Amino acid sequence: MNEIVMRLLHDPGLPEDVSNKLNSYQAEVDDAGDYPTRVAEGKRQFASRQSNATFRSVRECLAQMCAGAQRCVYCEDSLGDEIEHIKPKDLYPEEVFRWPNFVFASDPTIPLEVRKAAHSMLELNTG
Repeated sequence: MNEIVMRLLHDPGLPEDVSNKLNSYQAEVDDAGDYPTRVAEGKRQFASRQSNATFRSVRECLAQMCAGAQRCVYCEDSLGDEIEHIKPKDLYPEEVFRWPNFVFASDPTIPLEVRKAAHSMLELNTG
């Protein structure tokens, strides 16, 4: 089995207005009903808000977390240009708009076991 090594990420934090907006988006998902409805609502809302001012700020903060080049947090080889979820929104609708769940990635199809390992490493490095 290959060892997964990740570098420490510095979290610059989000501006308060951006954090509040993400919390309001998450509340809409949380209030959507049963689990399948929350999953569908989270995916719909995330897709529809990718280019708004809140997510421009999220992208700026994620870029600040990159040491030098804006690389994928998983492979550190490719350009990280997609806001991706460590905990996939298909499985964790309660985490769709949570700041600690966002990273820049190159490929949104990163295997779940890699995401889980990355989440554990990020919790250790930021917690």
